[in-house]
Amino acid sequence: MSENELSKIVFDCALKLHQNLGPGLLESAY
Repeated sequence: MSENELSKIVFDCALKLHQNLGPGLLESAY
């Protein structure tokens, strides 16, 4: 698996989390 593919998977997961949980939680996680 290339670094590019891995980045896409991570980004997709983050996007799904963001859509499911809402924007507030993501900010507090940083």
